[in-house]
Amino acid sequence: MQGGWRMRRDSPRRKRRTRLSEQATVVLHLEGLAGGSGNGRKNPSLSPVDLETLRPAPPSQKEDWRWRRSKGILVVVLGLAVIAGLGVVVGNDGGGDSTNDVSANGLGPAASVGGLVAVPTERRRIIIDLGEATKHAAKIMVGGVVEDLSTEPAAGTSGHPWADIDIAQNTGGLAVILTQSGNPFATVPVWSLPGLTPQSFVADCGAASIGQTLLSPWAARPDALSVSFINTLARSEPTSSVLLDHAERLCTRIALNPDADGTPPPPAELRAQAKLLCALDGRMADIRAAIDSGERPATTGTSTECPAIQSRGGALSEPNRDAATHSVTREPDIEACDLPMWRFNDTNPAGTSPFIVCSDGVTNRVVNRSPAVAFFYESGKPPAKPLGAVPGEVISVPNLEKIALAILVDVGRLVVRGVKAVGCTVLGWFGISFAPCQNPDALTESQVAKLFEIIRPGGAKFTGPPRYYSVAWGDAAGVPAGLDIRRPEAYSHALTFLNYAVLPVLGMVLNRDVVLDLSSIDSPEKQVLLDQLAGHVSAAEGNDLEFVVNMAKTILTNPELLAKFVVVFLPSLVTGGTDAVRWLRRTFGYLKKLPVLGYIDLAAQVVGLVSNSVEMVISLVRLSKVGSYPAYVSWPSYMTGEEASALPVGTCVPPASGAALPVNAVRLPACLLPVDADLDGDRVPERLVLWSDAGAPMGGAAYLADGRIRAWALASPSLPGAGRLSAAVRRLDDSPRQQVSVDMGGAAVLVGLTREGALQAIRYGDGHNQGRVFGIPPAHDAHHTGCVSDGTRRLLVTTITNPAKPSGARVASFYYALDSGDLTLRMVNYNGAYTGQPGRFQGVDCAQEQVPHVRLPIAMAPDSGGPLHHELQAARAVEMLIDAAYAGDAGQAAALLGGILPVPGFDAYSLGVWTVLHQNASALAEASETPAACAQRIRRVEQPFLYCVVQNAGGAWDFRVASTGDNYVVVAASHRTWPPVEHA
Repeated sequence: MQGGWRMRRDSPRRKRRTRLSEQATVVLHLEGLAGGSGNGRKNPSLSPVDLETLRPAPPSQKEDWRWRRSKGILVVVLGLAVIAGLGVVVGNDGGGDSTNDVSANGLGPAASVGGLVAVPTERRRIIIDLGEATKHAAKIMVGGVVEDLSTEPAAGTSGHPWADIDIAQNTGGLAVILTQSGNPFATVPVWSLPGLTPQSFVADCGAASIGQTLLSPWAARPDALSVSFINTLARSEPTSSVLLDHAERLCTRIALNPDADGTPPPPAELRAQAKLLCALDGRMADIRAAIDSGERPATTGTSTECPAIQSRGGALSEPNRDAATHSVTREPDIEACDLPMWRFNDTNPAGTSPFIVCSDGVTNRVVNRSPAVAFFYESGKPPAKPLGAVPGEVISVPNLEKIALAILVDVGRLVVRGVKAVGCTVLGWFGISFAPCQNPDALTESQVAKLFEIIRPGGAKFTGPPRYYSVAWGDAAGVPAGLDIRRPEAYSHALTFLNYAVLPVLGMVLNRDVVLDLSSIDSPEKQVLLDQLAGHVSAAEGNDLEFVVNMAKTILTNPELLAKFVVVFLPSLVTGGTDAVRWLRRTFGYLKKLPVLGYIDLAAQVVGLVSNSVEMVISLVRLSKVGSYPAYVSWPSYMTGEEASALPVGTCVPPASGAALPVNAVRLPACLLPVDADLDGDRVPERLVLWSDAGAPMGGAAYLADGRIRAWALASPSLPGAGRLSAAVRRLDDSPRQQVSVDMGGAAVLVGLTREGALQAIRYGDGHNQGRVFGIPPAHDAHHTGCVSDGTRRLLVTTITNPAKPSGARVASFYYALDSGDLTLRMVNYNGAYTGQPGRFQGVDCAQEQVPHVRLPIAMAPDSGGPLHHELQAARAVEMLIDAAYAGDAGQAAALLGGILPVPGFDAYSLGVWTVLHQNASALAEASETPAACAQRIRRVEQPFLYCVVQNAGGAWDFRVASTGDNYVVVAASHRTWPPVEHA
């Protein structure tokens, strides 16, 4: 609920107020939830970051309290903020590298050795129930913290070993169960979903089966929603029967041989795991299809057999996979850049660039919608020293993308366009009871927003001039001849696979969200490690599955390399120093002994499957689209501050041939006009470059002393070009800030910088003209503009003089105060009068330091603007005029009189209004006690005048009231009388 009471002051004898209420409901558009589009193209499975506010929809009474908030809070977090982790204590003699690791470790920020950085956690109990294999369980590791299992009797444990563990809030991960000798022999999923009552985890054989599946480098990221949903989906029918088969075989194996240390399972277990994968994949496909159609399915998808499809082979050789079950290429979102940055449009003719670049001429903020890591370099220079690097888009589980966001639609009580049925509803059709759907009101707005981070576009900032190009792993068809991009392309290739195939495993084992930190990408330590990683990736061969298997085995089984990778590319994740590296090596020693590929590659081989026949390599679905994005993208070379400073001041001159474009200019203008003015008030002149071209809008760019560029704000109204320009420096308020008056050949506009740094034309700040550019016509006898002071502040005054009948002139003066925050002029007073001979104009040139002082009449009530007349403010103008006439206050009355132009149907001008009031002075006393009533809901465009009436026992006053654009004024009046009513 927004709005409130707005007070309206009337005459001293009358006070009224009106209640204005507005109500807004957050409405989200999740593009792609619908199954198809009208243009014949296949829809992406979902564009979860395409969240826009639609027209309000009233919520139910029960939900009203949840939506009294700002619009659009559920937006996917952009950028590289790494979520830190909790402190860890690890014994110096322990760790995964030693088979004699028996240390038990505490938690907390007082840790004396290296470990994860502290984050908020949730304490949960985990109970080990692995059948015969339970006897081998001695310890458990969560987030790198090793805890001894307790055999002490405790409520709810049924005599099984247990431990209390700490899980990072709003994340998912894996708990690693260790033997007495320190070898890992099972992994089980754990998670912390917000808004739910914490319950104990049971690490049974089914959990071990699911945990082994989640150990794949492509199965999931450390996301609470997806990890918990995979667990729920696997335990629901008909998948649960398949899960039971694999779980029994797995537990039988680890009971007999808990220290197998990577020995492959027998073929029967591998076939059972492959069947589980196919069952999960089929269930997800059925649910997504139901979400797309919005219709209740006839069956619940009972097939659990794996499809027998022959290998197509070739690492990522099939870019056009089934769009019904895979993410497809989508256009980047059209996003506005936050002021004072401006959108930097690329010059890629194919329009397939995945980047959104915002710049201020020095700092550049980039959003990357492709999966590939991109490196940025300065135009005209070889790709040797990068300006910066930007990670690719990360999807927690692309296979679950549509399902997870549809669930959030229900949980968040959102209104979604184009969706017939959404997550929780569809899960109910399939008999799936998912915890967040059972009690959605328990989730706060911020917690729902947190869950939306299952999809995160890559984002980064770097410093560089407004002229650069990018290199990424992708389609190299558009690379300019002679530009060797092999090295940065190899870097991009390596980091992209690490982002998709290695970081998920690290995040699941460390129970932390992991985001690549590519700042200072040109540092020596990062360059050395990039060379090493690129070598590992280039050595991997085979089809899609084999490629990632070989690459992941090489890197994930190398604790030393992983420790270096985390310290260099995930520095905010761990505490600093050599202790952190030692701790990481020990922790990744456990990882080396885990089946980090979940045996999926072996299972696929046993049943004759490859990655192209089933959605096992879930994250590679996104990587298969890398080839649809260009490897090379360039941006135009915009004019720099040095080039702007070299332009001659004073005249509008054509730019030199081949000169760089001013920022936001669509083509080289015919005329560039440099002006020096203190636009930001720091008492150092900035170079303002204005341009105009026949048939094109006027534009400009301000070059600040620190090198940053303030471009013409796109939100500022466009100004028509009018040939050659001239300019003069002005000052409209008492601050050091200056503005520039730009003469476009007949009329002038005022240009300046807002406090946010936007370069734009000054506009009307209120009234019917609100938002329109404040235009100044050429000075002549009938119109003057200048500056005055009312003794407290500097004001802009505009005076209009028109002849009156039968003689003399009608003079109207408007007084404006500049709001330097948003560069708007708001009317503070209006004065109108009849004179036999117009006097001298009050104002002076606004360039002068000293301006004359004037005495202003009473302040005016501003007009609210909008498509309809504001009858309450029009009534107030009538009532104040009657009060002024009754008091004989001509000065106050002059501020409420209009009538510069004739009114249709009335012969009177404003002078006639004053005359009519005085001719009927005896009726003013009663009229001053009577409220005015004005016609309601009158459209301004159709009716420029509003009819108002003041009626009492002896007669009625009729008024025509008009909006000047800033105030309501009375332009015509008449008085009617009738005989008094006699009572019997």
